[in-house]
Amino acid sequence: FNKRNGVRFVYTRINADDMKLKKALQETGFYFVETSLVLQSKGLPGGGGMPLALRQPKKCEFGQIREIAGNAFDYGRFHEDFNIPRKKADERYMRWIAGLEKQGRRFLVHAAHGRVQAFAACLLSGKIADIVLIAARRASHRRRNFLKAVVEHLSGLGVKQVKAVVSAANVPAINIYFRSNFAVKSTLMGFHKMYGKKAD
Repeated sequence: FNKRNGVRFVYTRINADDMKLKKALQETGFYFVETSLVLQSKGLPGGGGMPLALRQPKKCEFGQIREIAGNAFDYGRFHEDFNIPRKKADERYMRWIAGLEKQGRRFLVHAAHGRVQAFAACLLSGKIADIVLIAARRASHRRRNFLKAVVEHLSGLGVKQVKAVVSAANVPAINIYFRSNFAVKSTLMGFHKMYGKKAD
């Protein structure tokens, strides 16, 4: 079906303890690319001052958000796939931002010195929020404070639970989530399948 319809790349995540599905995927040409952790907040703050000022981005600032996304990541299913060159992995994150913007996801940014310094893209569903993508400029020392500000902002919107999926290889990010009162809910394994030599 995929070949007939011109599909060149397929991705799936499964529960890490699902041995039967893991075996079936590998037998049909999928290969393992990453382990990821589903992190969940243990409780949200009830108020207090935000450590960083947040706002929704202006339309003209999405170029800066794409720039950050194209330079901020070292881990994740794109960067950990040996079949995807680093440049292509970076470009995929930039395209991801464009897709999230079109889908109308809620973006939050922290700006300073006339530039966006950090961003978060979130999916809100009732009282639950998923942090789809979050990043700061590499030179920024605001990563932990930014996550805290995002969680407090979501809490102010009535959100009771925040979740995120983080590569198990991204120890610095995991430690930031742990210090921000998140815990591991489950473990996932990611698999890719390519209908061609390399992803474009």
